[in-house]
Amino acid sequence: ILELWNDEQDLIERKRAIPLVISDKIASPMTIGVWDKKLVTVLPSNHYTIDELQLIFRHELRHIQRQDGDTKAFLAFYRAFCWFNPLVWIASKKASEDIELSCDEMVLYNADENKRRKYAEKSFKQNF
Repeated sequence: ILELWNDEQDLIERKRAIPLVISDKIASPMTIGVWDKKLVTVLPSNHYTIDELQLIFRHELRHIQRQDGDTKAFLAFYRAFCWFNPLVWIASKKASEDIELSCDEMVLYNADENKRRKYAEKSFKQNF
């Protein structure tokens, strides 16, 4: 798993390696941290195939490349600052959904139909 993680980081030419940890306390993969030196990717302690791991790692690395953590931190600040405005809550939720969908689209670019279907099924199970 670590070898694949490092290979995927090399593909996007990461200068600083991001630690990968496995936890039984989470339900879906995530990257935690806002600044580059503090990033950690956490993987649930589930059984994944190599193809699934590759898609998961690519998804998380796209978030890191695009600095989506910074964007989500800004959205959280904005919600806290304007907690009384329901439109801010709606816009923030929509922006978070768009970030995820855009990342999924990047991961599946040029993927065949079978891989897209498997990714969607796995993603659907994790979200619900």
